[in-house]
Amino acid sequence: MSSTDGYTIRYPPTLKVFDDQGGLSFSPDPTKLHPGVEDADGVFYFSCGQNDPVYNDVLATPGSDGTTTISSVMIDGVPGTRAVGPLGAAYPGTTEVSYHLLSTRWRCFITYGFRPASGPDLTGQLDLMVQRTMKFTTS
Repeated sequence: MSSTDGYTIRYPPTLKVFDDQGGLSFSPDPTKLHPGVEDADGVFYFSCGQNDPVYNDVLATPGSDGTTTISSVMIDGVPGTRAVGPLGAAYPGTTEVSYHLLSTRWRCFITYGFRPASGPDLTGQLDLMVQRTMKFTTS
Protein backbone atom coordinates (compact mmCIF):
# COMPACT_ATOMS: atom_id res chain seq x y z
CA MET A 1 0.00 0.00 0.00
CA SER A 2 1.26 3.49 -0.81
CA SER A 3 0.58 6.47 1.41
CA THR A 4 0.06 9.97 0.09
CA ASP A 5 2.79 10.98 2.55
CA GLY A 6 5.43 9.28 0.41
CA TYR A 7 6.02 5.84 1.85
CA THR A 8 4.95 2.33 0.96
CA ILE A 9 4.28 -0.64 3.21
CA ARG A 10 3.34 -4.24 2.53
CA TYR A 11 0.98 -5.91 4.96
CA PRO A 12 -0.51 -9.38 5.46
CA PRO A 13 -3.86 -9.97 3.72
CA THR A 14 -5.38 -10.86 7.12
CA LEU A 15 -5.16 -7.21 8.16
CA LYS A 16 -7.79 -4.63 7.26
CA VAL A 17 -6.72 -1.07 6.43
CA PHE A 18 -8.15 2.28 7.46
CA ASP A 19 -6.72 5.42 5.86
CA ASP A 20 -7.61 8.77 7.43
CA GLN A 21 -5.90 12.16 7.35
CA GLY A 22 -2.47 10.77 6.49
CA GLY A 23 -2.55 8.05 9.13
CA LEU A 24 -2.84 4.38 8.25
CA SER A 25 -4.29 1.82 10.65
CA PHE A 26 -3.98 -1.95 10.19
CA SER A 27 -5.99 -4.43 12.24
CA PRO A 28 -7.11 -8.07 12.15
CA ASP A 29 -10.41 -6.90 13.68
CA PRO A 30 -12.50 -4.61 11.41
CA THR A 31 -14.27 -3.17 14.47
CA LYS A 32 -10.93 -1.81 15.72
CA LEU A 33 -9.50 0.09 12.78
CA HIS A 34 -8.78 3.47 14.25
CA PRO A 35 -6.95 3.60 17.57
CA GLY A 36 -7.64 6.21 20.15
CA VAL A 37 -6.58 6.76 23.68
CA GLU A 38 -9.68 4.91 24.80
CA ASP A 39 -8.74 1.79 22.81
CA ALA A 40 -5.04 1.32 22.17
CA ASP A 41 -5.33 -2.43 21.70
CA GLY A 42 -4.75 -4.57 18.61
CA VAL A 43 -4.18 -1.86 15.98
CA PHE A 44 -1.01 -0.97 14.07
CA TYR A 45 -1.05 2.79 13.56
CA PHE A 46 1.29 4.58 11.13
CA SER A 47 1.55 8.34 10.92
CA CYS A 48 4.36 9.68 8.75
CA GLY A 49 4.96 12.99 7.13
CA GLN A 50 7.61 15.16 5.68
CA ASN A 51 8.86 16.88 8.85
CA ASP A 52 5.33 17.11 10.24
CA PRO A 53 5.71 17.45 14.03
CA VAL A 54 2.01 16.82 14.72
CA TYR A 55 2.50 13.20 15.75
CA ASN A 56 5.87 13.59 17.41
CA ASP A 57 4.58 13.14 20.96
CA VAL A 58 1.14 11.64 20.36
CA LEU A 59 -0.23 9.00 22.78
CA ALA A 60 1.36 8.04 26.05
CA THR A 61 5.07 7.29 26.27
CA PRO A 62 5.52 3.56 26.82
CA GLY A 63 7.23 2.48 29.99
CA SER A 64 6.49 5.50 32.11
CA ASP A 65 7.38 3.26 35.05
CA GLY A 66 10.98 2.89 33.80
CA THR A 67 10.61 -0.56 32.23
CA THR A 68 10.83 0.45 28.58
CA THR A 69 13.34 -1.26 26.30
CA ILE A 70 14.64 1.14 23.64
CA SER A 71 16.82 0.18 20.68
CA SER A 72 18.13 2.02 17.63
CA VAL A 73 16.74 1.15 14.19
CA MET A 74 17.35 2.19 10.60
CA ILE A 75 14.32 1.91 8.30
CA ASP A 76 15.11 2.46 4.60
CA GLY A 77 17.84 4.93 5.52
CA VAL A 78 15.78 6.80 8.13
CA PRO A 79 17.17 6.54 11.68
CA GLY A 80 14.92 5.96 14.64
CA THR A 81 14.13 4.07 17.81
CA ARG A 82 11.98 1.08 18.71
CA ALA A 83 10.51 1.16 22.22
CA VAL A 84 8.64 -1.61 24.07
CA GLY A 85 7.04 -1.11 27.44
CA PRO A 86 3.83 -0.85 29.42
CA LEU A 87 1.51 1.83 28.04
CA GLY A 88 0.93 3.32 31.47
CA ALA A 89 -1.28 3.19 34.53
CA ALA A 90 -4.35 4.24 32.56
CA TYR A 91 -4.05 1.05 30.46
CA PRO A 92 -3.19 -1.77 32.90
CA GLY A 93 -1.84 -4.88 31.20
CA THR A 94 -1.30 -3.12 27.86
CA THR A 95 2.13 -3.22 26.26
CA GLU A 96 3.00 -0.71 23.56
CA VAL A 97 5.53 -1.19 20.79
CA SER A 98 6.41 2.07 19.08
CA TYR A 99 8.76 3.24 16.39
CA HIS A 100 9.87 6.87 16.15
CA LEU A 101 11.67 7.72 12.90
CA LEU A 102 13.23 11.11 12.33
CA SER A 103 15.42 12.52 9.58
CA THR A 104 15.82 15.93 8.03
CA ARG A 105 12.91 15.03 5.74
CA TRP A 106 10.78 12.38 7.55
CA ARG A 107 9.05 12.20 10.91
CA CYS A 108 7.10 9.01 11.66
CA PHE A 109 5.29 7.59 14.64
CA ILE A 110 4.24 3.94 14.44
CA THR A 111 2.54 2.27 17.37
CA TYR A 112 0.89 -0.98 18.41
CA GLY A 113 -0.72 -1.78 21.74
CA PHE A 114 -1.69 -5.25 22.92
CA ARG A 115 -3.12 -6.95 25.96
CA PRO A 116 -2.33 -10.68 26.21
CA ALA A 117 -5.86 -11.30 27.52
CA SER A 118 -7.41 -9.63 24.44
CA GLY A 119 -5.80 -11.70 21.70
CA PRO A 120 -2.52 -12.74 20.15
CA ASP A 121 0.62 -10.63 20.28
CA LEU A 122 1.18 -9.39 16.71
CA THR A 123 4.47 -7.64 17.45
CA GLY A 124 6.28 -9.93 14.99
CA GLN A 125 3.95 -8.84 12.17
CA LEU A 126 4.49 -5.17 13.03
CA ASP A 127 8.27 -5.60 13.03
CA LEU A 128 8.19 -7.35 9.65
CA MET A 129 6.00 -4.62 8.15
CA VAL A 130 8.20 -1.81 9.42
CA GLN A 131 11.68 -3.29 9.21
CA ARG A 132 11.37 -5.31 6.02
CA THR A 133 8.73 -3.69 3.83
CA MET A 134 8.55 0.02 4.68
CA LYS A 135 10.10 2.15 1.94
CA PHE A 136 10.21 5.91 1.55
CA THR A 137 9.38 6.85 -2.03
CA THR A 138 11.08 10.24 -2.07
CA SER A 139 14.29 11.36 -0.46
